[in-house]
Amino acid sequence: NGQGKSSVPDAIWWALAGTSHIQALPIRKGGNEARIRLDLGEIKVTRTFKRQEDGTFPTKILVESADGARYPSPQRMLDSLLGALSFDPLAFTRMDGKDQLEALKRFVPGVDFDAIDKANKADFTKRTDVNREARTLRSQAAGISLPEDAPSERIDDAALVAKMQQAGEHNALVERRRANREAFIAEMERMEARGADLRSQAQALYDQAVEAEALAAGKRRQLSEADPL
Repeated sequence: NGQGKSSVPDAIWWALAGTSHIQALPIRKGGNEARIRLDLGEIKVTRTFKRQEDGTFPTKILVESADGARYPSPQRMLDSLLGALSFDPLAFTRMDGKDQLEALKRFVPGVDFDAIDKANKADFTKRTDVNREARTLRSQAAGISLPEDAPSERIDDAALVAKMQQAGEHNALVERRRANREAFIAEMERMEARGADLRSQAQALYDQAVEAEALAAGKRRQLSEADPL
């Protein structure tokens, strides 16, 4: 659209690839000088152009390290830097996304893209499972109906827990009283049974005493009726 998008990769390529890749008119119309400054972090590349009266555009290149040291053979240094990693920026812009990715992979040989793809697939599967579960839970939530008389305000959890604790203590007290009552009744029944047993024994002893007294009275009569010696 004439906005200079292709000029950016052009400038990068001119700064790195050497004079054979620079177009015939590197300076825009009306200008006499131009400069490309490319900051690559460890090195900085500066290429300058100057228009001559004969219509030529001689160029100079300067390559500096991060601390400002200059390389004596800048283009040779850049050629060794590019090597097999060099590519045509204009051709790169015409690639589709897949081919651009494959081209860029060559710049990071230490990256395991297969492991990245495997991790991405695992994340996709996990995300799919989570989304499926979320849909299920949303469906379950949608099926929940609240009664019309449900409270509109939030229930005081602390107060509810306190009431439950109080009810638990009350129930425990009732249970202890019930157990004590049952124990008391059992003891009372045992004592009543013991009393009945003692009464039965007392009646038997009384009957034996009566019988013994009757026998004694009979002996006494026999003794009184017998002839004296």
